[in-house]
Amino acid sequence: MRAKKEKKIFEKIKDVIIKNIPDINEEDITPGAMLRTELGIDSLDLLDIATDLEEEYGVFVDDELFEKDRTVGDLAEFIAKQK
Repeated sequence: MRAKKEKKIFEKIKDVIIKNIPDINEEDITPGAMLRTELGIDSLDLLDIATDLEEEYGVFVDDELFEKDRTVGDLAEFIAKQK
């Protein structure tokens, strides 16, 4: 059940990333893609993405989550656990 929930959340995260970074290559956004090093998302964009996800899911995305380079899948898993 959790995998299905995380897949749905992943798709939403992907949409939010594309909304905030329109020139990003959509095919590069995979569950295993590293947010900073592979996708090149900077801290300001991460903050915008986190804010959008907080509004969408009603969860608090702590800035500490982004202190280390995380994958898109890590973010989906974090939100799934909060829901």
